[in-house]
Amino acid sequence: MEDLGPPLVGALNEAGVAFVKLGQVLASRRDVVPARLADQLATLQTQADAEDWRVMEGVLSEELERPPATVFTRLDPVPLAAASIGQVHAARLASGEEVIVKIQRPAARAQVEVDIDIALRLCLHVERRSDAARRARVHRLMEDLAASLRGELDYRVEGRNGALIRAAAERSGSAIVLPRVHPELSTERVLVMERMDGRPLASAAGMLERLAPSRRREIARELIDGVLRQILIDGIFHADLHAGNIMIADDGALGLIDFGSVAVIDREQRELLASFLLALRAEDAHAAVLAIRHLTIGGARQDDQDLRRDIGALFTIVAIEPDTAALSDGLLRLFHRRGLAVPGNLAAAVRTMATLQEAVAMLDGQSDYAALILDRVGAVATRLIDPALASAVAAAQSLSVAQYLRRLPGNLDVLTETRAAAARTSDARERSRRAWRLRILGALTGCAFGVVLGVVALVLVLHVGGPSVPPGVPLFSLVGAAVGSGALIVCVRSAIALHRLADEAR
Repeated sequence: MEDLGPPLVGALNEAGVAFVKLGQVLASRRDVVPARLADQLATLQTQADAEDWRVMEGVLSEELERPPATVFTRLDPVPLAAASIGQVHAARLASGEEVIVKIQRPAARAQVEVDIDIALRLCLHVERRSDAARRARVHRLMEDLAASLRGELDYRVEGRNGALIRAAAERSGSAIVLPRVHPELSTERVLVMERMDGRPLASAAGMLERLAPSRRREIARELIDGVLRQILIDGIFHADLHAGNIMIADDGALGLIDFGSVAVIDREQRELLASFLLALRAEDAHAAVLAIRHLTIGGARQDDQDLRRDIGALFTIVAIEPDTAALSDGLLRLFHRRGLAVPGNLAAAVRTMATLQEAVAMLDGQSDYAALILDRVGAVATRLIDPALASAVAAAQSLSVAQYLRRLPGNLDVLTETRAAAARTSDARERSRRAWRLRILGALTGCAFGVVLGVVALVLVLHVGGPSVPPGVPLFSLVGAAVGSGALIVCVRSAIALHRLADEAR
């Protein structure tokens, strides 16, 4: 399967954006995809040739509902970057602010829908013929990707994501710079944002060489702190954190761009994830399993002891030779083997921390990334312990308990009445069943009695001799006919009663 890597990557790149996205997701599923193939799939890119500027300018004019020249004093027709869905151009507003303008290709939506339809059909076909594909649930993955891709086609969603992350970062005091969105100039197919200083980390090797090793180490820690703050403190984080989406200025200041993929983690999940990471640092398998049980779905509780052994062994290996990719791969395989499903937002958080390793290695190749993560998680996690918030939580829970206690007498009354009504209903049903059984018995007895009378009537009718009544009719035959008529009536009535009782039973 690993030999399929290069041709598969080439085919997916040629097939379209939906297939590229599917390959990128499969690259993160090392529990079902071989490591070498996953590494090759991770190289998939969504870059594309630039669209003719006159076409893109027409889209911009249509979305702004006015000529671009009335909004921008400068607009570079040569894109800074071009992808399969859209491309980015440098511009300057009338106010003098430098911005970037992201414009969607006119045929992007139609092309994405075609790609999605083909990809869904193909995934369904592959699942029917491959156990590995069924285990990876590639069709479900593609359905999730389809929803994500359709969301990326609306640039207003990306704008709101960027504004939310920026607001959260300002509140938590993050050192990472995030661009300001111009919602008044942004539409479904156009996004205008503040232009970040510097260049993408992926193309900043020359600039990094000019920085002192101590400064590069400091920047790496700032990046780790900023991402951990997003995941554990803010609860909203950038979920596509490759080196191309991390900006670095000449002075080493960090920034993030491209908010098409953002995930949210609620407070309970953040606390449990922090608990798991702290347990990893302490090699505490028991605490880790407690966190895992609340973070994941499924799995048998009776397997907890075996799960603790597996987790403990994995923690020991990571402690000896720290490797974030090996840890995430090991956890995913372990969860898959134990039947534990990880919610999508948590899987995105794990992928983000694993992807971040590449960026940190570019900044500071000498440091141990896993050790840095575990060292910084303790400092960041303490921010979750907020006395004011703890007081508010305690007050809210106290009020909830008070409301529960206030309603308890009424709830007990309702419960008592419900049980009594159930008992009465049960008694009534039992009486009804007894009556039904008695009626069945009566009908069966009637049938038996009718049969006996019929036999007696037959004997009397067939009897030869005996007294006669005028005008010469044998007395026994006459009595037999009368008894036979009675037997027929009894049998018919009993049969009708049995039929009705059978209908009631249905």
